[in-house]
Amino acid sequence: MPRILLATIIGGVLLAFAAAAPALAREQPGPPKPGVLFTGKEIQRPPQAGKEWKPPETSLPESWISTMRLLLSYGFADPRGCEYREVELTCGSLWSKKGMLIPTHAWALPRQESDPPDAPRFAVAWNGIVYPVVSVGAPADLHVDVEQQLHSRPYFRAHEESEQVSYDRGSSLKGCLLLILGEAELAEQLWKITPPHAWSRSSESPKDLNFDPYVELVYEWAWAQHDRALCAHLRGDDVVSLASAKLLVPLRDAVEKEAVARGIERHLPGINEAIRPFLPFLDRVHVLADDAARRVAAGPLERVLAPGAAPIADQQARIAALIRDLETVDVTQGGQPGGVFVGESPLVAALAKEGLPAVEPLLDCLEHDTRLIRSVQFHRDFFPSREYLTVKRPAGAALGEIGKGRDIGRTIPEMRENYREVLTRIDAEHWFTILKWDKSSPEECLEAARHLVEPAPPDPTQLAEVLEAEDAPRLFGEPVRSRRDPSVIRLLDRQAMSLASPAKIDPREIRDFQAACRRFQLSCRLTLCLAKWDLPCGLPECRRRLHEYRALESEPLWQPYTP
Repeated sequence: MPRILLATIIGGVLLAFAAAAPALAREQPGPPKPGVLFTGKEIQRPPQAGKEWKPPETSLPESWISTMRLLLSYGFADPRGCEYREVELTCGSLWSKKGMLIPTHAWALPRQESDPPDAPRFAVAWNGIVYPVVSVGAPADLHVDVEQQLHSRPYFRAHEESEQVSYDRGSSLKGCLLLILGEAELAEQLWKITPPHAWSRSSESPKDLNFDPYVELVYEWAWAQHDRALCAHLRGDDVVSLASAKLLVPLRDAVEKEAVARGIERHLPGINEAIRPFLPFLDRVHVLADDAARRVAAGPLERVLAPGAAPIADQQARIAALIRDLETVDVTQGGQPGGVFVGESPLVAALAKEGLPAVEPLLDCLEHDTRLIRSVQFHRDFFPSREYLTVKRPAGAALGEIGKGRDIGRTIPEMRENYREVLTRIDAEHWFTILKWDKSSPEECLEAARHLVEPAPPDPTQLAEVLEAEDAPRLFGEPVRSRRDPSVIRLLDRQAMSLASPAKIDPREIRDFQAACRRFQLSCRLTLCLAKWDLPCGLPECRRRLHEYRALESEPLWQPYTP
């Protein structure tokens, strides 16, 4: 190939890429913006809600038409009379505390004549649910969007809310909206590539539309409502959560009756021959609805650990406020499958710090309190199983921290009987013995030191005197403070000094250096325990650890171990 021709081709390709670069840059999606909480009092109904729907001419069986009528009667959002436009709305996720702002296309509800200029706007999204919208933009092309859906990859599992409201991914609910709008041909085309499919069923999706889609369509829409309600609950959008949850409570029983009347078979029976509900994920939705209603009625509350909140001097009032605020615990599950470790919440730590006086209020919470926290547990996010968590979970975690991991009992009466006895029993000797034993590991010595220097639980008969005292709090290890040969001071100092500084280890010997870094971390923590036990003795050692730390700051391998 001549060089001139080759250069011309290469130049043309480069010019084409250069011309396309701005467009490609615009198409690159950035990280989603945080969601916006809805500040209104209720979700607006579409203008055609509750009005008669006349189905278009279609080859679909009557079962499809009757299903659509029932869906509309259940509260499926009617897009008639709304304008299809670009919008931004807030969607939730099991992995996000704040939710995310999603740009999409939806049917914007018209403004009402009585609305002020700053009144919230609403839109019917592609999952058949009305959403508050943050912004309403230019008109969108419905037929272009449906063409994208017809060529998209269908999904059949518990997809995220952002996928449910997308305008370019196909799903059977989107066919429902098209049929309501009179676009029968487009609806049938979409259903042929994304046929209704209840995730609870074990059978393959039918290849044609000659079947009764009632359970499948209602299942998918009910799941979308439940997912919206739960995600809104997790981020504190209680009005939005209530709007979906209260709609689902009567739906659960209505679907059972209608499906049986239609002769639809149940699939996947539960354990012990129990009958599996058609909508199993709605088993406890009334709990979610009641909790959302309670929160909406209560309105915003000042939280005891909020930045700038006034401190509460009275301990009993402070404990009561902390337990009241357990409903705000919002720890996200770690991995899947995984668990929600509510012990990470600052509220749990604050209650544990209150010690013995918090035990009885926490036991009462464990026994009677049914409020939900803003955390949920699940096996996999793409399956519809969800477990609502109550304030009992963080209350139990706080009790465990107060009990220092001891087995206090399995029932509330056992725990009431055992807590005071166990927590007031002096066991400083036990931790002193571990600290003194030459075969104890550095980690065991650190655990013993932490127990010795923590505040001792106050005697409830002298609680007023303890709260009024200006001296430093009495430490748990006071009974062994008089020990000599060796003393607690000498043991702590010896243990801290025995953990050599990594500054003396060649960083090129990576394994040795990393092990030395971990030992130095323990040394720092033991030195802090020494300072808590006896400040004059601990200060020189703290200065020594600080000099050793500064000697390590320039070493890159030290960075992961920075205290």
